[in-house]
Amino acid sequence: MADDNPKERMWQVPAYKRASDTDVRTWAKNQVDDGRAYFEANPGYEQLEESIRLLSGQPSDRLVAKQRDNRYTRVRTDRAKRNLREMVNSLADIRYAPGFHSDANETQATAETLNKCGAHWYVDTFADTKIKKAVQWMAISPCGWVEIAFRRQPGKRGKADIDLIPHSAFDVVMTGVPESGDHQEAYTVTIIKDLPVYYAHALWPDHQRVLRPDRETPRGWMEKVKELGAEVVNSVFGDGTPVKATAKNPTCRLYYQYVLDLSINHGKSEMRMGYEKRQVPDATGIPREQEVETPWSYRVPYVGQPIPVRYERGVDGKEIATYRLAEPEDCRIFPGRRLIVFTDTDLIYDGPMFDWHGMVPLIKLSADEWPFGSFSMLHDVAPLHEAVNEIDRISHQTVRNRFAPSMLYNIKAFTREKAKALRTDVQDQRVGYNGDAGDASKVVHPLLSEKFNTIEPWISDYRKYLDDTMDYEMGVRD
Repeated sequence: MADDNPKERMWQVPAYKRASDTDVRTWAKNQVDDGRAYFEANPGYEQLEESIRLLSGQPSDRLVAKQRDNRYTRVRTDRAKRNLREMVNSLADIRYAPGFHSDANETQATAETLNKCGAHWYVDTFADTKIKKAVQWMAISPCGWVEIAFRRQPGKRGKADIDLIPHSAFDVVMTGVPESGDHQEAYTVTIIKDLPVYYAHALWPDHQRVLRPDRETPRGWMEKVKELGAEVVNSVFGDGTPVKATAKNPTCRLYYQYVLDLSINHGKSEMRMGYEKRQVPDATGIPREQEVETPWSYRVPYVGQPIPVRYERGVDGKEIATYRLAEPEDCRIFPGRRLIVFTDTDLIYDGPMFDWHGMVPLIKLSADEWPFGSFSMLHDVAPLHEAVNEIDRISHQTVRNRFAPSMLYNIKAFTREKAKALRTDVQDQRVGYNGDAGDASKVVHPLLSEKFNTIEPWISDYRKYLDDTMDYEMGVRD
């Protein structure tokens, strides 16, 4: 889909091998910015910050002002969190059931071996815990993502394996999304990864010189939710300006952008895609640069090039090929998707994706998805959660007021200092007053009536309610 006049059609990806690295990286970064705007327009986007505040128990600014100096109760119940934890555990409790089966006796042993390999992979890679992290993101944000990758763990030698990588809703942005919202049909899908520098070097050893620390160590969400909304977004996505790295654990941001590039080879020669230049010894042992095949390399014919369609054996026993002229559908430069890997300052890779299936290697998890947007599991119950906590705070504050009420005092008979020292919630206080010495009944008199210090039934019921709530939230009665 490349165009000869990029100034007029900047929505299209720059032509492969014809545009400069700077033009490709700039275009790709603009797609990230557009994808961010698309994500922020999601109706469920704004609730992410509020969801994290509710689950972490952070009070609102108005409630913080009331709780200052411990004059208002700090009690809260987290039934929504407990329910959410139970739902997440149930959804992530996937009992792996291998499905390889054979009716032929000679291949049943092979099917059994494949089932054992699958069960070993599931347990060895902790796939269930990684799926659970994605489900947790789905619970508090519009969606969660699971990336399916074939990789070798950083720093390890030996064979690579299939791995599941959980991502939050912030880590994936899209542009050119169809009405269905299917990310497999989007024009670009970008996975944003903040990696430790050593990790980035392990993934791209030939680009270690340009993979430099460009931001501070990622902070926890507990700190991010305390900032303004714009600052939260900037902290998660970055604004393209490198930040001075910390000495503790500097990180490098990598963008993996999958582009649905439908460009056709209209040239006059076949294109070699996915080949890498390496130093290979020749017959004399001298290293020379050559293009070598990779597991994802292939060749693209040009339109009108004769290509074989089938082979038949002739009367002499030799195979005879039947040819036809290549059509545009046969000459797509990227039969799958074009992969662009870049940082905020450099282009790392631009070429065919590494998977032959040609799909974006992402699985979307969404609990409440509609044609107009997605919502978290907390979206509908958040107001109820706040209402329950408000009632609990009022109930507890009523108990506090019962034994330490606000009191009026006669400023002519009582000084301010004595009034501040008087505590109705502690024992053994002595307060002198100017009474009648002839009245023996008033020589020593209780400060408060006996009814004031009576534990009423509703107070005991409320205490039992709090005990039951604590047991429920901790799951001790399950």
